[in-house]
Order: sequence, then structure tokens, then C-alpha cells
Amino acid sequence: SPAHSTPAEPQPPEKVESWAVSEEEEERELSERWCTTRETQTDMHLAKLQGGLARRYLNWDERCAARADLERAMQEIRRDRVAAAQCETASAVFWAICLAQNQAAKRPSGWVVDSAAAAAAWHMDTMHAQLIHYKGERQATGEKAGNATRVGSSGRGRGRGSVSGYSAAAAMGDASKMRSLRLDSLGDRAARQRKLQCLDKLLRADGGAGLEAPILAMRPPTVQVFEAAGTARAAATSAVGRFFGGKRAREDDEALGEEDD
Repeated sequence: SPAHSTPAEPQPPEKVESWAVSEEEEERELSERWCTTRETQTDMHLAKLQGGLARRYLNWDERCAARADLERAMQEIRRDRVAAAQCETASAVFWAICLAQNQAAKRPSGWVVDSAAAAAAWHMDTMHAQLIHYKGERQATGEKAGNATRVGSSGRGRGRGSVSGYSAAAAMGDASKMRSLRLDSLGDRAARQRKLQCLDKLLRADGGAGLEAPILAMRPPTVQVFEAAGTARAAATSAVGRFFGGKRAREDDEALGEEDD
């Protein structure tokens, strides 16, 4: 009889390392490359919010203050990158929006606007929708090859000490690095709350000021109609005039009474 070959024993499927697994391995400790990218991308979004959109959300001083908050958060991440990797570090656009809102909440009037339209403009989703039009836009960042440092910041290059971006640019003398503006989704309400709590924790490290209470709670700005300064002055002047006019009339009446006597 013809020989029959014995079928081979079934073999278990070959184990394939998925990209997700290797990504998890990488994210056990946030790299310097991740830190530099987060700083640069967040600063690019802050620049848009300060003067690159139809609505100007921040003035120059507020943008600088927001950038200082960004640097404090990044300093804490660099201090313990393993712990930071376990935190909901969100995305650059999320941080930029929250840091901008936080500066607005620190204004003398507080987290207050003068119309419902202004309140809607400060909503996270509205701000994200404004920024998304610039997704992929190429911008010169002031970073240099082998020395990723943001222009105008006290950013830190790879393994280098704190140095001004402008000084680094002058020292390197080569062309500025170009980056494409990246936009990620903001997540649902629960995810946003976790991301805000993480950012707040980073900002509070070493006794720093965290996010303002209404920003951390995701409360919209209060709408308050402010009386025009001119109208208020006119009303005050009118009231004073009525007071002194009435006083003078009373004095005249009293003088007439004395003459009658």
C-alpha cells in the first residue's frame, strides 16, 4: 500500500508584537523628544490664540504667562518622566486651550464676559473648531537641528541647560526647524476632566498655582452686562446735580421764610 505521510502537528500561531505593545513600552517613560514636541506644539497653539485667529483670545502678556505655566508643567514632567507617563497628559491643543482659559479667568473681572456670544466663544469645542482650520500648517519654531529649543522661551534642549530660544538661534546660525501644527480630539467630558486634573497637578507641584476653580470644573464664563462707563458717569452726575439742586432750593425757601418773618 502506498505510504501515507503523517500530518504535521498544528503549531500555535506565531506571536506578533503589536504596535500598541511597543507604544506602551515607549510610554512607560516620556522621552525628551516627547517633551520637546509637547512644548513646541502647545506654544504654536498659544500663538494662534494670541493673534492668529479671527478672535483674539489672549493679549501678549497673557500668552507669556500661559507659556510660563507650560514650562512649569514640563519641568515637573521632566523631573519624573515615569510618573508623568501614568498621568492623562492629554494633547498640545488641549493644554493650550486650558492654559488660555486659565489666563482669562485670572483677569481682574474674573471668568466673566459681557455676552452669551462671548461665553460661547470661550467653550473648549469652539476654540478647538477655530484652531482646526490650521491643522497641518507649517510653522518655523526656532528649533535647531540637534538642539530643540523654542524661540522666545526658556526651553531646554536635549540634555542642555536652560537657555533662551533667541540665544540658541543666534548661536546655531542654521535654518529654523519647521513643524506642522497638530490637532487631536479633546475627548468626552469624563476624559477632559481627567486631563484637567493631571494638568492641575503638574502646575501645583512645588507649591505652584494650579488651574482656576471654574476652569478645573469646566464651568463656562459668567455673562454679566457691564454698564457703559459714560452712561454710569452721566447717571452719577445727574444724581449729584439733583441733590445739590434740591439742597439749594431748600435753602432758598428757608431764606424766603426768614424774610417773611
